[in-house]
Amino acid sequence: MNFLGISGLEASVPFKREQWPGLEPREYRISQGHDSAAALVVDGKVIAAAAQERFSRKKHTGDFPI
Repeated sequence: MNFLGISGLEASVPFKREQWPGLEPREYRISQGHDSAAALVVDGKVIAAAAQERFSRKKHTGDFPI
């Protein structure tokens, strides 16, 4: 099973509604932290993870992780 976790986005609720319109209302409010980051987990193992500030050099950025 594959998971892509995204956290810390500014205005994350509107973004999630646009990207995943079929979620339950409570699922749109699930978030962790304030700094944006992403992690890819495949079969229970972390394959990759990074914080956006490492690429943009802006501390506490809420930009979408690239």
